[in-house]
Amino acid sequence: DFEERPLLSKTLSSLERLNAVKRLALNPLTLEETTNMAVSMLGQGKLEPDTAGRLYHETEGNPMFVAEILKVFVAEGRIRLEEGIWVLDTVAIPRTSLGGSRIPVTVRDAVQRRIVGMQPAELDLARLAATIGRVFPFDILQLAADHPGDEVFELITSLMRRKVILEANVRDSYMFYNQPILEVIYESSPAQERKLLHARVARGIEASPDS
Repeated sequence: DFEERPLLSKTLSSLERLNAVKRLALNPLTLEETTNMAVSMLGQGKLEPDTAGRLYHETEGNPMFVAEILKVFVAEGRIRLEEGIWVLDTVAIPRTSLGGSRIPVTVRDAVQRRIVGMQPAELDLARLAATIGRVFPFDILQLAADHPGDEVFELITSLMRRKVILEANVRDSYMFYNQPILEVIYESSPAQERKLLHARVARGIEASPDS
């Protein structure tokens, strides 16, 4: 994420032109890789299958999220070692929900750095999209935004460059990179503004030909 660090971005571009550096795409971890990373961090034992599945679901294989959320689980006593097996106390874990996020501060800070420097129009569209949900159809977003389609597409392209959203495996739809990004963007809007966001989305859904 170099948008907020132009000097670093310029330096990296110069090094790439000189073939002195290569960008590597870091794909999400698999369930097995997430499990192995957690066990390595915990230092002993094995991860109970349901615990591994919950950790993978919560982090979506993002190594940084795995590390930070696991630290929270350990610090708050939500995960315990029973006869060599690490078990997560799911009862003590509130559901991840908009407005009630339990995202670790370090993860939240990382997400906020990704959206820093957004233009007002970009942030407004991102908040609208977050109000719709993790996956959102282009037509509903465009109708909710009440802007011409080409303007909305340009803003979406900008959000994709920021790695906030990406194309979804659903026709004419997009999605947020992960749940923490969605939550941080949604929660960045004041409570009163959220009511307006929901009203705009409702109008967009009603105006959609598919509704």
